[in-house]
Amino acid sequence: MENILLDLNFFKHNIDPLTYRKNKPNEDSGFYVPDDFDKAENKYKRQIRILSLMLTEDCNLRCTYCFELHKNPRKMTLDDAKRAIDILFGDIDDERFAKFAVDKRICLNLMGGEPLLEDKLAYDAIKYFEKKINDSKIDIDWIVWIPTNGTYYFSEYSQKIVNEFGNRLELVVSLDGCKECHDSCRIHEDGSGSYDEAKKAYDHYRKNHIKIASSKFTISPFNLKYFEKSLKEFVDDGVINIFSNWEQEDYYSPELANQYYKACVNITDYILKKDLEFDVRCSIFNRSTDIAKDQWSNWPMCDGCGHELSIFPGGDVYSCNRLAPISLKDKNCEGMKLGNIWEGLDINGKYKENFDQVSRVDRVNTSPYKCYNCPLSSHCNTCIGDSYYKHGTIFQKDTIESCNMFIADHLARIYAINMIYRKHEQDDSGYFFKSYKCYVPKSMAIPIIGEDEYNKLKLLSKERI
Repeated sequence: MENILLDLNFFKHNIDPLTYRKNKPNEDSGFYVPDDFDKAENKYKRQIRILSLMLTEDCNLRCTYCFELHKNPRKMTLDDAKRAIDILFGDIDDERFAKFAVDKRICLNLMGGEPLLEDKLAYDAIKYFEKKINDSKIDIDWIVWIPTNGTYYFSEYSQKIVNEFGNRLELVVSLDGCKECHDSCRIHEDGSGSYDEAKKAYDHYRKNHIKIASSKFTISPFNLKYFEKSLKEFVDDGVINIFSNWEQEDYYSPELANQYYKACVNITDYILKKDLEFDVRCSIFNRSTDIAKDQWSNWPMCDGCGHELSIFPGGDVYSCNRLAPISLKDKNCEGMKLGNIWEGLDINGKYKENFDQVSRVDRVNTSPYKCYNCPLSSHCNTCIGDSYYKHGTIFQKDTIESCNMFIADHLARIYAINMIYRKHEQDDSGYFFKSYKCYVPKSMAIPIIGEDEYNKLKLLSKERI
């Protein structure tokens, strides 16, 4: 059989390269455009699960890894927010505006800059969103997600939000680990750290409004040396959900990836020693990235590829805030604009080409051949905003910055999960334990952890009989 894998253009977004057969069109993509999309009825099939309102483009911090390059005083009006919500629910009877289907679980993202700089606007937008859902009688689950640096957490309307919408609210106070770590990156304009303010907000929200303590740690080359200490402090502080990710813009050398791997090994040993392996949720204990179950998935893992509408002050619409001028090199460009909530948002109109491009994003047409066939590829991050920033197109993926970290993360997961398995393999607890296969090729692992450590992982990952 001809190896059609060599011709990636053959696949588009509806071919399964493992079985060499056509699948059903990828209708999971919110902006998926079938061949006959010009028919009016198809304009009602754009399914949205995230509505992001960029309440302000300003922020009182200047975090070193922030991708929003052009902070400015622009802020959204309540009329802007209401109009965006009306469009989402199909209440604008104007042929210039495409219709969108609301997903069964819809999330209202209130973004910035720092969104709680506009705390009253945030409160009023949530109230209007809630009323709209109640009036529509749509049987959907809905939440409000607000990422905040915590410095305006105690303002009047911020407190009204957490008190009135607690059961619908996911407020994420960014706390980057220990004080030294947080203050190395999350700084005020004068260079001073913001840890004390963020920790005070985090502790209050945790004590009064949530049952399970969570945190989100953003890793960068500048704070990686504090990663181990930070996660151990989280564990000691009773934080149950520890989410961490590395920012993609900077380059991670094999040496930095090795540092990350060693930290993860030490953290694993620390958690196991305390018998907390079933209490702490940490990425290195997560089996969901076992790519053997779905190695050829073509899903791009990016909500900006059709499931999100991001609205900016003045009404400009994007599928992600990273495709807007605030996040691009040229602040005067239009970016990947989809329209405007006051002037038109038509999939067949002025910005049809941008709609079409967003609809076609998948792993095949954003990955070079070597990346698509990488054994770790199915869960590799696809950020169309990062691609657009670097290359001016959403169809050119550049993995060199973070792939070393991605490999190290998989190697750390092999260690962590198998250490749990070895600890409990003889338990008669009815819990299903299974070793985690080492699927990272030797050629990828050795530059990061060395041959001896790689051989240990291979042995650790083998089933014992």
